[in-house]
Amino acid sequence: MKLFEPGKDERTAYETWRAERPPSVQTVARHLDPWTLYLMPKTTQLVTVVAISEDGTVRITAWGRQDGFDLMYPRGVFGVNPADLVPAPHGSPIPEALCQELAERGIQLQEGLDDTDD
Repeated sequence: MKLFEPGKDERTAYETWRAERPPSVQTVARHLDPWTLYLMPKTTQLVTVVAISEDGTVRITAWGRQDGFDLMYPRGVFGVNPADLVPAPHGSPIPEALCQELAERGIQLQEGLDDTDD
């Protein structure tokens, strides 16, 4: 589920960044992006991707669970297999701490975004 629609400049910057990374990072970055909320089905945690390692794993921030349970504070997790992440279903609850962080960065959440790539 997209949290916000990136602008042309943001997309271009991400594509440029991706092109300058090692092949292992490029492969993961083609499938995961920083503006999408992901679900870890095994744990029902709602997460965002923070970094992609050269070993092909990702660092995530876990914000809460799909059942609406927000964590008291977000937790960083290293070494996550990207195959364990799927886009969160449309209408998933957006944890309050994530809403606050995005607001602090000046990013406004947008309802009803199309989750398909252009």
